[in-house]
Formats: sequence, C-alpha cells, structure tokens
Amino acid sequence: MKKLFSFINKTKRLKTKSKSWSYLIDIVEISRFLLIGIFSTLINFLFFIISIFLFSAGLIQAVITGYLFGFISSFYFGRAWILSPRYKFKMTTFFKFVFSYFVGGLITLFVISIASSNFQLGNILSWFIGTAITALLNFTLLKLWVFRDRKKIADQRWGGLSKLLFLQILASNVISYINPAITHNLEKYYAIKKVFYLSTIEDISGDYLEFGVFEGSSFSHAIRCYLNLKEYMPPNNENEINFYGFDSFDGFGKLDSEDYHPFYEDEQFKTSLPFVKNRIEKCSKGTNFKLIKGFFEETLSVDPISYGIKKARIIFIDADTFSSSFYSFEFCKKLIREGTYLILDDFYSYKGSNTKGVAGAFAKFRSKYNFSFREVFSYGMGGKVFICSNIEDPKLLELR
Repeated sequence: MKKLFSFINKTKRLKTKSKSWSYLIDIVEISRFLLIGIFSTLINFLFFIISIFLFSAGLIQAVITGYLFGFISSFYFGRAWILSPRYKFKMTTFFKFVFSYFVGGLITLFVISIASSNFQLGNILSWFIGTAITALLNFTLLKLWVFRDRKKIADQRWGGLSKLLFLQILASNVISYINPAITHNLEKYYAIKKVFYLSTIEDISGDYLEFGVFEGSSFSHAIRCYLNLKEYMPPNNENEINFYGFDSFDGFGKLDSEDYHPFYEDEQFKTSLPFVKNRIEKCSKGTNFKLIKGFFEETLSVDPISYGIKKARIIFIDADTFSSSFYSFEFCKKLIREGTYLILDDFYSYKGSNTKGVAGAFAKFRSKYNFSFREVFSYGMGGKVFICSNIEDPKLLELR
C-alpha cells in the first residue's frame, strides 16, 4: 500500500508540474499571437491610411488593401515565429489560415460598413471597431483551429523574441552590409570621447597630439569632445588644451621592406593640408590648433618645446607603420605623465605581429624606457587605449 500511495503522489506532482508548464506555454503562445496581431494591425492601418489619403481610395478599397497587407505580415510571422520553420509545414495549415482571414475580412467589411453608414462614426473609428472584432475572431480561429495540432515547443527559456528568425536575418543583413571602416570610425570617435571624459574627471592637464591626421576627421572630433566637456573642467589655465596634428599629407613616402603592408599605399592616404585645415577651422570655435606638415623623420626630430608642447594629456597614434609610430613615441617620451592616455590605432595590423606596426613600436618604446602602462579598453577593428600609470626611469624624470 505504501508503494501504491507513493506512486499516486508522485503522479500527482508530475501532473501538477506538467499542468503548470502547459499554462506557461499557453501564456507564451498568447503573447506571441497578440504581438503578431498588434504588428499586423499596424501594417493594416498604415496601408489603410495610405490608400485613403495618398491614393484617394474609397472606404471598401482601402479596407481590402490594408487587410491584405495585414494578412501577409500575419501569415509570415505566424509561420516564422508561432509555427516555426523547424516544424513540418502542411498546406492544410496555409489554407486554414487563408480561410480564417477571409472570414475575418468579410466580417471586417460588414462591421465597418454598418458603423460608417448606419451609425456615422467616421472611417477611422469604424476601421478600429471592425478590426478589433476581427482580431478577436482571428485569434480564436488561429489558436483553436489553424495551429491547434502543432508540436509544443519544449524549450521556452529565451522567450518569444529569440524565436523571431526574421529579426536575426534582418540584423545579420544590416551588420554585414555596413562598411567595416564606418564601424571602426564610429567606435574610434566614441573611444576619443571616453578618453576626454576620463582625463577630465581625473583633472589631467596637457595637450592633445595626433600623429597621422589624414583628412582630419578624428582631429576634428577630438576638438568637439573637448568643447563639449570643457564646462566640466576646473576653471584654470592648466586645463586649456592646445591641439597638434602631425602628418605628411602626402602619404607614407618611401617604405622599407619591414614597413611594407598591402593596404598602406600613398594613393589611399594622400590629402591636402588646406582642405584639412579648413575642415578643422569650421568646428574649432577659437580652439588653438596647429598642423605640422612633413615626414616624421624630419618634423619629429626636434624637441617638442620648439612647437610649444610641454606635456601631453592625450596622444593618438594613427601612423600605421613601425618607423612612423616609433618616431611618434620617441617624440613624446618627455611629454608623457602619469594619467596621459595613448590611443593606438591598428594595433593588430601586420598579421598581429609584436615587432611590426604600431604594436611593435610600442613594445620597443616600453622596453627602452621604464614606463608603466595599463590597458584601458579596446575599440573598433583593433584599436587599443592605454594609460600611463607610472614613470620610473630617472633619466625621464630629470627631463621633466
């Protein structure tokens, strides 16, 4: 008897659990039906309004047009989300769906005609009344007849939105279509903004230096970030920032074999100094900036003080090659303080080499001088941001 009672109790618990799970699935199903209904109704209403106001269609023609587009969206999402492509699709399901909406369409026309002609409620209000009644009828038919015998979805852990395959496909198409350069530049702009914010709340003083200005988009953005965050800085002259940009504005010049890269060619990086200067002036609003034209082995071979630079708050190195990047680091060795931020673009170029490109130059610079840097974050297609956390080299400390 004990075993019998134990079996009965166990069966009851399983039934209760199964019943609770069934209720949960029903709630999910109802939510899905309602979401699809709302979306399809919005599509219906959109085409109803377009038909009336843009194409001057009559009430009946507008109702039919809106209803057809609502039907198409409802069936597609019902198939993709409620029924789900993972289950076997039957033509009988499709014909049931069509019949349900055909009946619903006739009822919609009838109710809207009565509401509009007999009760003088107006086209839009009549449409809402007819659509509300039809939506309830369609939901009942879909739930109890069209999709009644479909297989239950066993796993609902991720909720309804995870089953919307069309959203995944749409997102995939959009993301794959966007030019990688656009993605990288947008994240680079956000990185510059973050660095200005972080250096502001830490009250870091010094100038902004950019090596590899090209057409001035990053340089201009840095000025905008400074101007928008300026009000949060303490009101003293120490936080007045000057902006310095270094570039040949004529490409890379002659590259040795170690600096060769298939993407880094003069034709892609030639620009005009007057064009860049004019572009920056439009957004500078009186901010002090200076563009220094020339190849780095010439313009960076002098002491920074000759340009009026005493210390750096933010250093952005977008010089691409090892030689140009190392010239930039060497030029900045006396300018880096605790709290100085380094933004290093294309950190993983040259197939991820630790001895080439900006990464190789940074590694050599760190081994040559006793700086301590911490990585802050990564951005875009391989950019990195570092902060100087300590300077231990006595020679460097003497230079300050």
